[in-house]
Amino acid sequence: MNRKLHLLNRRRNNVLVARHVRAVSLRHVPHQYVCVNVKKEVQKDEKIETPVVEKANEKVEKADKVEVIRQVKKRPTAEEKKEQKRLEKQAKNQKAKAKKARKYQEKEDALNRLIDEPSNSLFLMMINPLLCMDRVADVDYATLSAGQRCVLNILKWIAFSSCIAIGISHLINLEPFGFARLNFTATANLAFKIAAYGFIFEYLITYLIKLACTNKTILVDRDRMVSICTIAVPFKIVMYVISACLIAYNTMIGYAFFFTAAFVSILLTGYGLNKTSLPHKRAMLALIAGIFVAMSVFGMYFTFIAKDIIQIFMNILNI
Repeated sequence: MNRKLHLLNRRRNNVLVARHVRAVSLRHVPHQYVCVNVKKEVQKDEKIETPVVEKANEKVEKADKVEVIRQVKKRPTAEEKKEQKRLEKQAKNQKAKAKKARKYQEKEDALNRLIDEPSNSLFLMMINPLLCMDRVADVDYATLSAGQRCVLNILKWIAFSSCIAIGISHLINLEPFGFARLNFTATANLAFKIAAYGFIFEYLITYLIKLACTNKTILVDRDRMVSICTIAVPFKIVMYVISACLIAYNTMIGYAFFFTAAFVSILLTGYGLNKTSLPHKRAMLALIAGIFVAMSVFGMYFTFIAKDIIQIFMNILNI
């Protein structure tokens, strides 16, 4: 009996204590409980370890953010401030020197232009336009400003349109058997509309010539081209004023002088375009195309602005 108890106690001790035991001796230990316990322990370990890792990552990110904010908010030292001020002062001095040099160069260029620019008086432009155009063509810039060119061309077209309007009014008012009359207001209105039309189309034609003649090798300076042609405008104005005065006193002689003045004006414009060294074929084609379009549109424009005048002429012809 004692021997059996001794063996039983020995077996129990072997099951609980011994590390290396045969599988047959552990058949009474339920395997299911061991697996369940292991899984629960693993899940518990995962649930416990994950928040710890996340909290550690959050602490690292917060530490990095705090470090970045400290670096941004870090104030520069006194030496860094002095160096920054020195660099800013040096940049300002360089800008001031560049501005001063630019102003000095502009003054020098203006002085050279005054020395090289030909002196063409208004009286000389009225009596000898060809000499003035030759002088202006020797320099490579526009001698007349945009305002001077605009004023001279406006006066030219006013003188030109005045000749036409005065001639039409004389043809209507001097009709002995006609009842229609053209007063001063209607005459001035007609002259103004013709002048505006001619001025606008002249500038459009200059842009058309520039576009037609400009390419990779040739760069057309439109301001210089218009300036050379505008030098002869005072001479044209004088001729048109004389034509208007002659039309007022003698219509036939006045119209003859007016057509002569228009022909000379065209020749002077061609001479000025030739002085700009443009490609002759392209410039000629652009000029022809521009004048053709202007005359085509003028037919519709004149019938729109001068319906009363056309009706007057129709009545005179019917009488």
